[in-house]
Amino acid sequence: MDNDLAKRIKEARIKAGLKQCQVADILSVSPPISVNRWENGKRKPSAEIINRMAKLYNTKVVSLIEGETENALLEEMLNTKKIRRD
Repeated sequence: MDNDLAKRIKEARIKAGLKQCQVADILSVSPPISVNRWENGKRKPSAEIINRMAKLYNTKVVSLIEGETENALLEEMLNTKKIRRD
């Protein structure tokens, strides 16, 4: 599995302030160890689970799958007025 995906899944969960067991309960994942396996790169979550995680973590699916792109970071900076638009 893509270790970057595993890392992003874990970071998103931590940022959301959730424990692995809470995520398993909310997503109705059985067995609960599945969340640990996703975060350690031992298993890959299904597309449906990735979509549900993105909603749970209040992020975009593409951010979980591909990470933040330079364009996304630039757009975020523009939207928060940290740099001027010319």
